[in-house]
Amino acid sequence: MRKYLCCLVASLMCLIWAQALQSSLEGYTPPVHSAPYPASRSLEPLSERVVLVIVDGLRADTSAEMEFLNALRAQGYHALARTGQPSYSRPAYAVLLTGASQELTGVVLNSHSGRVELDTLLRSAKRSGKKTALIAHVWWNELEGGDADVTWVYSDQASKDPTTDRQALQQAITVLDYHECDLVILHFCYVDTVGHAYGGASTEYLQAAKTVDSYISALWSSMDPNRDTLIVTSDHGMMSKNRKGAGHGGYEKDVITVPLVMAGRGILRGQGSIHQQVDIAPTIAALLGIPSPSHTTGRVIWEALNAEPRVRAQFQLAEAERIAWLSAEYLKALGRNSSRQDSAEAASLYDARRYEEAAALATANAERSLAAMGTSRQRRIAIGILLRTLVLLIPVLIVTRRYKKAAKMLKPLLIPALEFIALTGLFYRFIPGNTFSLSVFPDAELSTFFMIFAVPSYLALAIVSRRLVGQPRPERLVLPLYSAYLGLFSVILVTAVINGLWVTWYLPHMGIGFIQMGALLQGGFLLLPASVFAVFEMVWRRLQYRGITAMSRR
Repeated sequence: MRKYLCCLVASLMCLIWAQALQSSLEGYTPPVHSAPYPASRSLEPLSERVVLVIVDGLRADTSAEMEFLNALRAQGYHALARTGQPSYSRPAYAVLLTGASQELTGVVLNSHSGRVELDTLLRSAKRSGKKTALIAHVWWNELEGGDADVTWVYSDQASKDPTTDRQALQQAITVLDYHECDLVILHFCYVDTVGHAYGGASTEYLQAAKTVDSYISALWSSMDPNRDTLIVTSDHGMMSKNRKGAGHGGYEKDVITVPLVMAGRGILRGQGSIHQQVDIAPTIAALLGIPSPSHTTGRVIWEALNAEPRVRAQFQLAEAERIAWLSAEYLKALGRNSSRQDSAEAASLYDARRYEEAAALATANAERSLAAMGTSRQRRIAIGILLRTLVLLIPVLIVTRRYKKAAKMLKPLLIPALEFIALTGLFYRFIPGNTFSLSVFPDAELSTFFMIFAVPSYLALAIVSRRLVGQPRPERLVLPLYSAYLGLFSVILVTAVINGLWVTWYLPHMGIGFIQMGALLQGGFLLLPASVFAVFEMVWRRLQYRGITAMSRR
């Protein structure tokens, strides 16, 4: 009976750990919390008005089949953009608003509530005396905290209505015609809705994209290319085939690769390669001549902008000073001292009208500041991995070395444990997408899947291990259960060493985190067979006892 009690305790520990891991992700707090950077430089705009269009859930390859968007590509600049992790909608909205990654914004799940604490494009524009408009899903307004001058938002339920995008278009045209707004954010949502329902390779998804294409065409007809700039992108892509309700959140190529098309005032003709999603916000700031949001880590896409060397140098000097400030704030939060980059030389080159040299030096200073942030982050993560290795692995080695009996007990379990890991991967291959990724499941179904998956995996292990052949004695049932736990704990141990026990000051690798959560949930839901077999053993022992007693009475 004690064998099964050990399994029950292990299951409960896994469930508690899984809950702690989920709670730490939901409650993640970024390391930097600070007021906006007090920008002092006056900047020269490249465009009078910028309209940012986000087609929710639009894949890059599908965008290539949109007729008007292709015409827009021919007129201006186009490239691809890569999203961050996790690739959910609300986190991506925060990235587009701030130019900072999910790790810095603190918005990592769609369940996030409230205003994003970092500086945003709309807030920077407002400080610079610009007027803004937001026509989007209500999540955008919640993140912004109502900072836009003109706002029209629709509910989550309305986002599933195909007529909502047309209403959003009409509102945007009204804003362009009757409101003097310098920055307009327009969000189309129905492509994402169709993608979740049918997949990103479906005809329904393509038709939804082509409908939005006609809306973008109508919007462009209401704009003046001689004074306005249009930017079209997406928050994330969509998996080709997915279970209903799933489709993104992970790191698949079709999910993290989105289009980026820019045309109009201040835009050069050309084609780029791959930019980061965080680069969009500072590029819009450069077009409007406003400071980038204070916590932006992205880079201005200068190859797309028709900017004189003087204007570029002016903006890059301001960027270098802001990024040096951000780097100092970040390193301070990590308990490290920062070495501020000297901007005096770049400023003197600018004053001497050596603009290209000034821009190059300012850019190099900014790169060094960002590199200091990245180096400090990686160094602290590496130290954490080393400490976790010592804490988690060395005691295991000591116990195994000291107690030879324990080592002998592990040997017959090793092969079945490896079988369990192999069976886990084999079963997982039957899931559409075949990736250990958040894209495969809607949020609510992750626990359900592993609960259903744990018991069949164990039974398959028992059969493969030939432990159920012959008379089903209790000891022939507990050994595969031990093997299952051994296999799961080996996965949990490795992922915990790499990613940590739970989310702390940084966002760990989401693919490894998915495997860690899956192993914990499977270990937790093995509670069911452990409980059943414990009861079975009690009944078995009781029957044996009664049989022996009856024989003795005879």
